[in-house]
Amino acid sequence: MSGTSNFTWNAQKNFAFTNRICSRVTDKSYSAEDFDVTTLVRSWYSTTASNNGLVIKPRTVYTNASNRTGYYSSDISSSIASKRPHITIEYTTTNYITGVPCEIRSTSEHSCIPTAITHLAAYWARNGYSGFGCQTVAQVEAKATQVHNTMASWGSNGNKVNNNIPRAFGLFTYGSGGRTVSLQAQGIWYGSWDRLRTEINAGRPLLLGFANQVYGGGHMTVCVGYYVANNGARYVIVSDAHNSHYVAKPYDENENDYIAPVVVSVT
Repeated sequence: MSGTSNFTWNAQKNFAFTNRICSRVTDKSYSAEDFDVTTLVRSWYSTTASNNGLVIKPRTVYTNASNRTGYYSSDISSSIASKRPHITIEYTTTNYITGVPCEIRSTSEHSCIPTAITHLAAYWARNGYSGFGCQTVAQVEAKATQVHNTMASWGSNGNKVNNNIPRAFGLFTYGSGGRTVSLQAQGIWYGSWDRLRTEINAGRPLLLGFANQVYGGGHMTVCVGYYVANNGARYVIVSDAHNSHYVAKPYDENENDYIAPVVVSVT
């Protein structure tokens, strides 16, 4: 914490006991205490909670020496530096693709499938294939609406039908130097983890569907990455049309019921 010299017991800042992390300690000897702040830090990152720092404080503050609880601070004498507070960060190396937009939300004008398709197309448009359009947020919005309306014309709720996805990617086609540039997708029900990894490792984002558990109903996203946690749990990183940044979600063969690998075709 910066400026810690400005904080004293008699000049402490206001604080509130929200997002408590409790540690029940009965040992009154000098010992270390561990606080798992993972959930709290994640809420800071996802902006569901404000990052105003941490207060470490007993439930009841006693002023008499026999009951007093204290903690060493970061500026304690170097002779007992091992007793200073410290943070341990466990992390996993993640394979992911940067630059896939998270610009527009899923709405009644462009539901999740057209939005995911357009976000993926916008990635390629901004990485060497400008003929697909989608250079600006306004263009992404307009194109997603167009894709939505076109898919909806292909039958009842056509914009919500996964089997229409490969056909919808065909809406992104343009001519260049006498050649045709287009996006081609392969729809695969219950695609494998290995196939997903293969696409990401090759630098190709793909569509990834969720059945009902993670989003409370069927939802289509753009998968941009993956990782395996220390405990072996598998996660995917997606642009999900709900957030303005990538989010990590658990991967499950049954929940993740659809993938659509996409390639740029030049013929």
